[in-house]
Amino acid sequence: IVYLVAVASEGIRYTSPVLSFTPEQSRLQTGVAIYGTTDDETAIQVDRLHWIIDSRPGVVVVGEIFSFSNTGDRTFIGRTVEGVDASVTVALRVPTDAQELTFDNGELGVRFQQVDDTVYDTTPVTPGEGTRQIIMRYFLPVDGSSLDFDREFLYSVNQMTILVAELPQLEVTIPGFALASRETLQNQTYQLWQPEGTAPTTVAIQLAGLLQEGDADPRTVGSADPQPNAPTGAVVVPLLQPWMPWVVGVVAGVALVGVLLWSFQQQRTGKRAPRQELRAQRE
Repeated sequence: IVYLVAVASEGIRYTSPVLSFTPEQSRLQTGVAIYGTTDDETAIQVDRLHWIIDSRPGVVVVGEIFSFSNTGDRTFIGRTVEGVDASVTVALRVPTDAQELTFDNGELGVRFQQVDDTVYDTTPVTPGEGTRQIIMRYFLPVDGSSLDFDREFLYSVNQMTILVAELPQLEVTIPGFALASRETLQNQTYQLWQPEGTAPTTVAIQLAGLLQEGDADPRTVGSADPQPNAPTGAVVVPLLQPWMPWVVGVVAGVALVGVLLWSFQQQRTGKRAPRQELRAQRE
């Protein structure tokens, strides 16, 4: 059992560190820091950014994990932008052709507001490292077997990694990045790319050898029917170790998005998927 203390001030929720008793303790003591507020965003930065990219027939599924820090001593309560009624805090660029945009910790149109190619969060950012985490997912339609797309980030980024799910014919080019290793998450091998120097604020990704609409996914063709309770292999990735639960969760979410999309395509073409294929797609 763990405990924390929460206090609301000016409509902003502040919490203590997570607490737990040891066998020798009968009392816990903690404090909750409450900060003044500001509408100045200069102290906001991206402490960590991790991408997960996966090819599915006809689309590329993308998951992005952001950890925002506030290096100031006041809570950033936001600013006004045209097209949004509430004050907005952090902003994320989204590809103009992104589809099925979702967030793990809020709804688009409620907490998150989109104006053109920018999505805004509307919740305050308290001081400290990693005080705001956002997980964003979307997919990009693919015409043919290749896709080039750019991403711009509106803040400085301290650490960045890109995980790309491997396919037999897949070719990946990311200028300014190097292939650091290959890692296995959720029984899928990923290429782990890292910046060759400091993390950039603009990234260009070139993918070739992608799955086209109607293609069979070679990762599932001929695979045996998995056992529901079979253990899943886990590989500890030292660089991502503090983020592993989030990364694994987003990887699973990216896979789920791919399954739903694949199922929709099957329905649209009038095909029914055997149970074995559906289970294989889910894995």
